Amino acid sequence: MPILRFIGGTEVNSHVVKVNVEINDLNALAQAAQDCGLEFVEGQQTFRWYGRHVGDYALPEGFTARDMGKCEHALRVPGDHRAYEIGIARNPVAAGFTLLFDFWAGGHGLMKKVHDTNGAEGNADLLVGRYVLNVARNAAFAQGWNVIDHGNMITVEHPNGGTLDVRADGSVEANGFTGRACHDASQVLVQRLGTESDFQPKPEYFDGPPQGIDHWQG
Repeated sequence: MPILRFIGGTEVNSHVVKVNVEINDLNALAQAAQDCGLEFVEGQQTFRWYGRHVGDYALPEGFTARDMGKCEHALRVPGDHRAYEIGIARNPVAAGFTLLFDFWAGGHGLMKKVHDTNGAEGNADLLVGRYVLNVARNAAFAQGWNVIDHGNMITVEHPNGGTLDVRADGSVEANGFTGRACHDASQVLVQRLGTESDFQPKPEYFDGPPQGIDHWQG
């Protein structure tokens, strides 16, 4: 910032956006499944689970006990006929698809593939995390932007010099952009991932124009 202030007329805008991830891209989900050691089965209309809902956990919004076990596609552990499966069902009240699965007894091996043991019980956070990175990577490639893969996150290099760090938890962090370009750049990825749920500007986001500069970009 001292260098930029000396140059004058430049604003560095940075922020972090948290995204409510929506499953809309089945190709990216199929790749995420493969990354986790699962197989995507197109058109499978039922999925393996305990077999009845006993009421110990709330059902996903928009679904009833009658909907359990039904799906449009599925994910399964290849060669394991005991492991529970993940049903991919279109959500009747929200955008995109919902992942339906039973994590009782670890899904008999399923949860080892899709759940981070450090996360909350019953989440397919590893699978969803890989989906997030795949969608963001594809969206960046479609714009012709360079992507650096760090394993559990990617860095998207924007042509104007800024970067976007996309993490598996659905956060997009913008750094080093000029004016309001950070918002425009991040929205290219956010809109593919889902809906913005939280916007956290960094301190430099609010930096005012250098003293003596009449025109301020952004």
